[in-house]
Amino acid sequence: MFDNIGNKIKTLAQVICWIGIIASVIIGFVLMVQDEDTAFVGILTMIFGSLGSWIGSFITYGFGQLIENSDILVKQGNKIPEKPNNTSNNTFINSVQTPNHQWRCDGCGNMISENICPICNKVSKELSDKLETLNKWKAEGLITDEEYQQKVESLK
Repeated sequence: MFDNIGNKIKTLAQVICWIGIIASVIIGFVLMVQDEDTAFVGILTMIFGSLGSWIGSFITYGFGQLIENSDILVKQGNKIPEKPNNTSNNTFINSVQTPNHQWRCDGCGNMISENICPICNKVSKELSDKLETLNKWKAEGLITDEEYQQKVESLK
């Protein structure tokens, strides 16, 4: 009953929008045929009633989309791996490949599925955090310069 609630809210917004449009057209038609004096009001009712129903559905539909997007983000949440105990540990390299989700670039606002925005070359927060972790490990002597370079290249 409450599964996939975001999609149900979006569907409800569409149904209410269409009911409003249909009701506006019917009421406008009734006003048009009722009397010559109300014909113009009937046309306005058809136009602005339909437009109002459509615009009014934006908030409800947007709320449903927001819920869907937050569910997707929760399901795809990635964590930075723990500090390796062994400097030859390849778990870190394998766990930080290109993210399987999209992120909104702060530089240009586009949705990106790569670590580096191809439009403005801004680095994702995830990649930035991982590079910071690598720099920390290198500074602490947990990885060599060569391992650092290999891991940085594998991230990009």
